[in-house]
Amino acid sequence: MKPENWTAWLDWLQTGIGQAMLAGAAGGFLRAVALQESLLRGIVSVIVGSICAVYLPPFAGSLLGEPEWLGGNGVSGFLAFACGVGGMNLVKILLSTFERRDLSEGKDDAS
Repeated sequence: MKPENWTAWLDWLQTGIGQAMLAGAAGGFLRAVALQESLLRGIVSVIVGSICAVYLPPFAGSLLGEPEWLGGNGVSGFLAFACGVGGMNLVKILLSTFERRDLSEGKDDAS
């Protein structure tokens, strides 16, 4: 990769979306480490955390308002991190629900 591409990449990371993706990726990494996930699941956690951190904060911010204890500093980073972690847990719950439903339908078919 050429040096000017690295500079563009670093400039992008300093944008709001870049920082949100970084915060979501950090949440995914922490979740993967805390749950001792496999490498593949860890990578998926980082990706899902990044995606949720970009798209969920505007919705969460409108519902929750601005946290008073942050004093206005780091609100977007906090929301991105929290939405990344929350989004990963939401995806896990949804997948577990679908897996259980598929397993129960399989048992009914076997009878």
